[in-house]
Amino acid sequence: TITADGLFPGMVVIDAGANRGEFTRELKARFPGKYYLIEANPYLVAELRNLPEVTVLPNALTARPGPVPFHISKNPVGSSLLTLPTESVWGSTLDHTEIVTGITLEQVLDWINEPRIHLLKMDIEGAEIEVLHNIPQSRLEIIDQVTVEFHSAPEFGFDLARPVEQVIRRLRQAGFVAMDFSRGTRIDVLFLNRRKFQIPPWRRLVWRLRNARPPWLNSLWQRVPHQLRWRFYGEDRLPPE
Repeated sequence: TITADGLFPGMVVIDAGANRGEFTRELKARFPGKYYLIEANPYLVAELRNLPEVTVLPNALTARPGPVPFHISKNPVGSSLLTLPTESVWGSTLDHTEIVTGITLEQVLDWINEPRIHLLKMDIEGAEIEVLHNIPQSRLEIIDQVTVEFHSAPEFGFDLARPVEQVIRRLRQAGFVAMDFSRGTRIDVLFLNRRKFQIPPWRRLVWRLRNARPPWLNSLWQRVPHQLRWRFYGEDRLPPE
C-alpha cells in the first residue's frame, strides 16, 4: 500500500525486491520518473532489463556489502538471503544457492545521489529487518514513504516476529507513522515520514492503536460495524472481510 499524496511525474522511486517489475510497471504508468530496481535473483534480472527507462541493480540489499549466498526458491517469489524453510505452503523451498553481490541501502542512496526519495518499496523476503535496522536515521529522513512486506507471519518460516516489531518501533522513533493494512500480519505496512506528511495527532493515535491493540480493545473494536471502522481510519476503499 502507498499513498499518492506527494507522488508526481519525475519522482524518485526505489523498488527493492523488484521481482518481475509488476509494482514498478503499474506505478510508472501513472507517475513517470526515476525508478531504481534492486533484484538479487539473476533469473529475474534479465527480465527486468527489458523494462524501458528504469535502472536495474543486480544485487541483494543487505546490512553489509560484499558477496553473500542467495537462496533461490522453487517459487521465485520466495528467494531469500535467509535460510528457506523445508516446507512451504507457497512452494518457497530451496532449489539451489548462488553467490551474489550485496549492497547496503546507504550505498544505493549514495550512488543515486538524490536529495529526496519519494518512495521506497521493500519486499526482500526477511532481509528487510537488518537493512532497516542498520540504515542511519539521517538517511531515513530523506525518504518520504516506505512500504514494506514484512515476513514475520508463521507461514514464511523465518521466526521474525520480535525483530519485525523492533524495526517498526525504530522507524516510529525515527519520525515515521506506521500504518499496518494487513490486520496485524505485517505483510503490508506503510511508513509515512512526518516531516513530509501532515498527520494530525489524533490520526497518529488511531494508527498506533490499530497497529498494537490490547486484546480487550481488539475485542471491542470488532463489534464496530465494518464500514464505520474503515471510515474512521480515513481510507477510501473497503477491503473484504
